[in-house]
Amino acid sequence: MEVRQLAYFKAVVRTGSFSRASAEIGVAQPALSRQIRKLEDELGVRLLYRDGRGVSLTEAGRKCLKRAVALLEQIDELRGAVADERETAHGTVTLGTPPALSAVLSAPLLRRVRQSWPDINLRVIDGFSGYLYEWVAAGRIDLGILYNARVGRSLVTQHLLAEELFLIGPPNAKIDGPAALPVRRLEKLRLILPGPHHAMRREIDRAAATAGIRLKIDLEIDALQAIKELVMEGWGYSILPYGGIHAEVEDGRLKLWRLVDPEVTNEMVLAMSSRHPVTLAMQEIAGAIRDELDTQIKSGRLKGRLS
Repeated sequence: MEVRQLAYFKAVVRTGSFSRASAEIGVAQPALSRQIRKLEDELGVRLLYRDGRGVSLTEAGRKCLKRAVALLEQIDELRGAVADERETAHGTVTLGTPPALSAVLSAPLLRRVRQSWPDINLRVIDGFSGYLYEWVAAGRIDLGILYNARVGRSLVTQHLLAEELFLIGPPNAKIDGPAALPVRRLEKLRLILPGPHHAMRREIDRAAATAGIRLKIDLEIDALQAIKELVMEGWGYSILPYGGIHAEVEDGRLKLWRLVDPEVTNEMVLAMSSRHPVTLAMQEIAGAIRDELDTQIKSGRLKGRLS
């Protein structure tokens, strides 16, 4: 049984004849008659009496019409509800971001979303990449911006940004040489870094291995603000993306050096769970994130390139 057969049946009854129904709904009369016969065959009953003056309902036809009208109304309501969902993004979306990125992304992103999609309630949660991966996979958050995310069946990812990482030190740091520092020169520095289970740390370790050096790690801290404060106080150096340190660099509280030989970058991806539906609101937020990243790169508050 097809929905169109019920709609054709209703039209024939309302107009009182196959010819008038054919003209009204734009379906050739032979095709219309054929669909009504298929409906009768499937139900195993005769629905209409046909005579020279038009059609009339059988007893089975009256029962069928009553149910068909109710069903068609429900289908129209369903179409309307889906159309509303398609046309208007709404609902709550929870986004997880690394702290270093959140420092430059969260506030302007929230402003952008509020202005463009007032019916979307965007919640932003900070967390290091390892935690964000687990939260997205478990469905605790809808979207997560992750560094160098592991590919697995539990996540769907799309590339966002290749973000440069920089060596940072206190304002009185005594490192001779140009602003671009070879990775091999990290060997003699006391470093304060996130723990080894975080994606950014794994990228730093990979660069050190490529340069053939062993890093001297004094402290492992999974807290961005604590890392920055200890570096500013002279406890050591760290390696972080520019977005999380731009304010301190611009006002002279931190010095930075670009790392080369090899260049150290984080591949940043937007992840969502493969086990949960993707809403229109999530799609709009994903587009807004990419647009805002582009804006921040052009403003100089982020260092990297969209991918």
